[in-house]
Amino acid sequence: MVQAVATPRSSRNAVVVAVSPEAADAAFGETIHYTIAITNKGIETAVLSIGAQDGLGWKLSLSADTLTNTAGEQVKLGLEVTLPLGIEFVALDLETTSLDPAADEIIEIAWVRFSDGRIVDGFSSLVRPQQPLPARIAELTGIRPEELVLAPPIEEVLPGVLAALSGRTVVSHGTIAGTGMPFDRAFLEAAAFRAGLMFPPVEWVDSLEAAKVAWTGLRSYSLGNLREWLRLPEVPMHRAWPDAVAAGLVWLSALSTNRITVVVLAEGTASPCAVAATLAQIGE
Repeated sequence: MVQAVATPRSSRNAVVVAVSPEAADAAFGETIHYTIAITNKGIETAVLSIGAQDGLGWKLSLSADTLTNTAGEQVKLGLEVTLPLGIEFVALDLETTSLDPAADEIIEIAWVRFSDGRIVDGFSSLVRPQQPLPARIAELTGIRPEELVLAPPIEEVLPGVLAALSGRTVVSHGTIAGTGMPFDRAFLEAAAFRAGLMFPPVEWVDSLEAAKVAWTGLRSYSLGNLREWLRLPEVPMHRAWPDAVAAGLVWLSALSTNRITVVVLAEGTASPCAVAATLAQIGE
């Protein structure tokens, strides 16, 4: 049984029940059914407002959002949690000459398409920049200048990449500091603009922000630390293909450990601990 007992959270007599459907061992596309039992422990009738929310966009449905609960009475309502169906997305990673999309260039690009938790397609290529490869980037990535001399220019690689992303959910890891713009998207858009190409419609997801929602309190949300913490396969870091795969796996892991929060707010009672609530999975 998945169960959490709420405790008062605020002076407005709100109680919070949190549950992780991960413990219910549900699969993507399935609906988990919960029952919420709310007990009025006060001495007067309470008008209850109930709400449910999550951090990653699952479909939530409460059987009621307002209840009247007399003193000593227990009322129950249902909560349905539907995990996303047919998870399909493209994870993307770039290696670049530095951090400024307006001035720096892409030197490696990879995309990996996931469908229902499996890799079903992908692409990876080095990209020949116009500017020299900085020594620190060569050391960081292991990419050698002589490899880039033989690589295709961005104008040859980019059209196929944009076509692969078009109309899909795209997952990448991290944003440009102070902007909130996904790092890889900023570089792709800048490259598309310089090449005279239209950037396609996409829904962009930051796996770093998803990780912060799913796992609070980690010392670092870098891709390297998350890869280690989640015990993902050890692969070379700071290369586009393995980093794209890692970003996709982080996103899938975050989805499967999403947290649901149910808030019960007692408006009609003066007793600060008047309402208690529990939540349990049906059928366990």
